[in-house]
Parts: sequence; structure tokens; C-alpha cells
Amino acid sequence: MLAFRFMLATRKVFNEEVLRRVNQRRELLHTIKIRKVAYLGHLLSHEKYELLQLIMIGKVAGGRGVGRRKIIISPHEK
Repeated sequence: MLAFRFMLATRKVFNEEVLRRVNQRRELLHTIKIRKVAYLGHLLSHEKYELLQLIMIGKVAGGRGVGRRKIIISPHEK
């Protein structure tokens, strides 16, 4: 905000007026979201947070069986 004030060479103006003059808007929530995602990426790179990796990514160790899946029909459904 201070940088915009110096660009406009004014001091006694409300913050909203300064933002309006330079055609900007407050982007605090956007900045917070970007930083959260960056920090999450940092956390997921460590082995210490293996449970968090499992929760966020949802991968389970092992694999799917080979072959066609069998469809099980309960005897009560017809």
C-alpha cells in the first residue's frame, strides 16, 4: 500500500481510495491460498509426513489384482 502511495505522491487518502486510483484490489486471501499450497508441497516431500501424504494423495501401497473383476450379486437382488 505504501508503494502505491509513493507512486501517487499522496499521503492523507484512505486505503480504498488508493486502491481505486491504481485499479487494484486486495488479494490477501489469494496470497494465503498460494502460500498454503506451497507449504503443503513442502510437507509432502518429507518422509516424516507419510500419513499426511496418504490422506492427501490417497494412494495405498500394493496394487490391483490381475484379471477381470468379479461381480458379486447378492441372493436377495433379482
